[in-house]
Order: sequence, then structure tokens, then C-alpha cells
Amino acid sequence: MLEEVFHFHALSIEDCVAASPSPKVDEYSPKEEDRFAPYLFIVIHAVDYSRKDGVFATSELDFFLGKNFLVTYHTGPLRSVAQTEELAVKATTHVARAPDRLAHILLDSIVENYTPALDDLSLEIAELEQRALQDPARRL
Repeated sequence: MLEEVFHFHALSIEDCVAASPSPKVDEYSPKEEDRFAPYLFIVIHAVDYSRKDGVFATSELDFFLGKNFLVTYHTGPLRSVAQTEELAVKATTHVARAPDRLAHILLDSIVENYTPALDDLSLEIAELEQRALQDPARRL
């Protein structure tokens, strides 16, 4: 779909398929023979932290941002995408009026979801630090 419908550049599609370890922004401007409109290709990582099992993971979110479109690519459901979609569909404030505005809201949602994870990790580190000071056993 990314290639056949939107005609995005092959390198940005390849970046979607292969996991990228760090965030990035690439600008794609079409040459004469290209069929795509100018766009920014953005890679960001959404946080997924579970205090129950202590797992801190991130999920990659790729998006293509053009003058009249925002296309996201992700391999599984993401809370930030669902929240932004719900806001765009239900809001009366014209959230989806422009793709760059929608991208900003999506990025803001991703960043906001980092806060609870960082708070939980901070508490966990403080607990470990306290235990290490009280009982400096080698195993700890």
C-alpha cells in the first residue's frame, strides 16, 4: 500500500519494514520521474512499560507527513495512535484540520505517555537504592 497507493520513496518504505533503533526525520522531495508528493518521513518510538512484569519496551511508529496527508505505519496497536484517532473523530475543535496539526498532537501524546513510565521507573530505582543501602548484599 505504501508503494502502490501512496508511491512513497523506496528508502522510507524500507525504513518502515526494518526496525530503526533511534528516532529520525528525513525529507523526501520528488525528482521528475518520482510519483510521490514531497513529505517528511519521521521515525519515533512509543513507550510501553508494565510495572507488573518490569518490562520497558518501545514500539516504533513511522509516519509520512505531507501537505495534505499523514500516513502512519506500525506493526501493532499503539495507545497514542488510538487516542489521537479518537480525539480527531470525536473532537469539535477541528483537530484533523491539517496533517501537521494532527502529527503534532500524535507526537505530544507519545511524549505524554513517557511520563508514567519514567515515574514508575524512578520509583523502582529508588526502592532498589534503598534496599542496597540497607542490605548491601552482592546479589542486589
